Amino acid sequence: MNTAELAGLRRLRSLSMTAPADLVPLRELPVEHLLVHPGSDLAPLAGHPTLRSLGLTQNAAPSDLTPLRTVPNLHGLSLASADVADLAVLADLPSLVYLELSFDQWRQLRRLLDATGLHAATLAGNPTHRQAIEWRSLFDADPTGTAHRTRTARGRL
Repeated sequence: MNTAELAGLRRLRSLSMTAPADLVPLRELPVEHLLVHPGSDLAPLAGHPTLRSLGLTQNAAPSDLTPLRTVPNLHGLSLASADVADLAVLADLPSLVYLELSFDQWRQLRRLLDATGLHAATLAGNPTHRQAIEWRSLFDADPTGTAHRTRTARGRL
């Protein structure tokens, strides 16, 4: 995609790109919501003043989230379809409050959950019932309570 053509769109707030693209022209645009192909280098997004949510589509090579550390208003990330080089970077995102990950990504992130200020979380994909219960227990102070509530709810169905 030739993103240079976007430079004149001074009102562009939302953009979805399904192919790798040069994100440099987006640096000067007031984009708030962005869906990009993970083959795109995220470095031009560093310090982007208006970017609020970012989603990455499927990719073959791991994406580097490091440039996102300096995006001051990045509140939401959707990474469930992406291969991410280092999920630990998520703990360094100052404004992150919403996160969508796959079951395996949530498992990897488990040790960092306390370091994040998440207000909302989504388990993406098609998890099994057991995976959904395990995922929910990641957020409970008492994981056995989750298992008990789940068994009780299942008995009422």
